Amino acid sequence: MQLRAISQIDGRGSNGRGWKYRSAIYGALGTVEIDDQIEAIRQVIKKYPFLDARRVSVFGWSYGGFAAALMVERAPEAFFKCAISVAPVANFQYYDATYSERYMGNADKAAYDASDITTNVSNFRKTHLLLVHGMYDG
Repeated sequence: MQLRAISQIDGRGSNGRGWKYRSAIYGALGTVEIDDQIEAIRQVIKKYPFLDARRVSVFGWSYGGFAAALMVERAPEAFFKCAISVAPVANFQYYDATYSERYMGNADKAAYDASDITTNVSNFRKTHLLLVHGMYDG
C-alpha cells in the first residue's frame, strides 16, 4: 500500500486573512502566491522527513492549473515529479478581460508577460505534465 500526504496551502492572495494579504497579487498574478506555494512545500518536506521529496506532485484546476504550471517553472529543476494542470489560463492578456483587469488592473505588458506560463518551459523536461482542457471554458 502506498501512502499519500496531501496539503492545501493558502498563500498570499487567498481570502480570509485581510485585505493586505489578499491584495498581494493585485497587478502581479503568478508571483508571490507561487513563491508561497513552493516554500510551503519545502517546509512540509522539512517538517515531515518520512515524506519522499523525490515524489512531490502538484495539482490545480483553472487558476490552480495556472499556478501548478508556474510552480513547475519556478521551482528548482526536478522539484516536482509530476504536475496536473486542468483548464489553466496560459496568458492573462488573452483571457477574459473582466477577470484579468479585476486582478491585474492596468498593469503593463511586462506584468502580463511575467504571468505567461508558456515562456519558460525548460523545467518540464524533468517533470511529467498532464494538461487537461476542454473546448469551452466558461
